[in-house]
Amino acid sequence: MKTKRLLLVSLGVVLVAAGILVYIQGFMVNKGARGAVSASSMPLPPETLAGYRLAGVITGPKAVRMVSSIHWEPIHVDDAVIARYGSDSGFIVWVARVPGACRLVKLMAEKMRRYADMLPYTAPANITHGGITFYVSIDKRNGSRHIFWCEGDYVIWLQAIRVNSQQLIDAIVTLVKTYWPRHAQHS
Repeated sequence: MKTKRLLLVSLGVVLVAAGILVYIQGFMVNKGARGAVSASSMPLPPETLAGYRLAGVITGPKAVRMVSSIHWEPIHVDDAVIARYGSDSGFIVWVARVPGACRLVKLMAEKMRRYADMLPYTAPANITHGGITFYVSIDKRNGSRHIFWCEGDYVIWLQAIRVNSQQLIDAIVTLVKTYWPRHAQHS
């Protein structure tokens, strides 16, 4: 039983790695103004994020496939947007509209905790601020920080690559304001 579980977790890690490689290799540039709406009806991320310029955006069916491909278990993704800010340092933002998003985010955090010894990520810590629970994890391979959260049907996963703490906080605040304006007055 333990061998079977280890095999399944290993397969999951390989699928996640493959999804990330597909993402990196297939990044298309589709710049849009802040507040613009993509062809997929998802709000596009802002033009800048904590001082980093938007380098590329993937939307629509391709973004949905990419988000779906990096999960161990099948999930239904209605729509998605993936954005890259900067190059060697900066951010990668994955936004997905998923039915039951908050339930899935909690489940993802629980599974990451349960399998932390077998995953390339640390067990996520959770921090609640302004009515939002943020989950924070570190990539054991490269030290990048990963923060994910939800509200309504949206899930946001923010990967921070060689940025300082203030830039990370600024990015989170910007994304909360971009996707959930009702939280803007709490900042």
